[in-house]
Amino acid sequence: MSNNFKVNYVCNKAIIGIARGNIDALSDVYDSIGKQVYFIAYSVLKNHHDAEDVLQKVLCEIVKCAHTYKPMSNARAWILSIARNQALKYLRDKKMHISLDDIENDPQFSYDVSFISNMTLFDALNSLTDDERQVVLLHIESEMKFREIADFLCITSDAAQKRYQRAIKKLKAYYSN
Repeated sequence: MSNNFKVNYVCNKAIIGIARGNIDALSDVYDSIGKQVYFIAYSVLKNHHDAEDVLQKVLCEIVKCAHTYKPMSNARAWILSIARNQALKYLRDKKMHISLDDIENDPQFSYDVSFISNMTLFDALNSLTDDERQVVLLHIESEMKFREIADFLCITSDAAQKRYQRAIKKLKAYYSN
């Protein structure tokens, strides 16, 4: 069974359970697609904490809208659409900006090597255009095929592949400097 089919099956079953009042089924959604939701949110927001906030909003939205879900449709696509819409809404609604000084002075991040390596990765991803970053994260982290990415972003499969190729070339150049 392919990973995408398994995710879709688990999410479909969980959403139906949530619609019937089984809120515990939300943990199945989180376990199977939470990482993909996070990376979609990150690809839009370019911020770790905002992406985590959106992940929480998506889970709440799933609970709120589970009754509207049509069983046996593409649960994965339904959830990822909610994720993208919530990230875009969050971006529109967000007015506050956090300065780099606030992060540098936060003891939570002092001497944390994993934070520094994550920041390097985030900086590299931020060197891409929004379109390129979305394709890279959807393909690598969400394990979506170019055809699925094309459908999700309303572009052609060739355009998705070309964006991915351009992005990988930029990332190689970023890391070679």
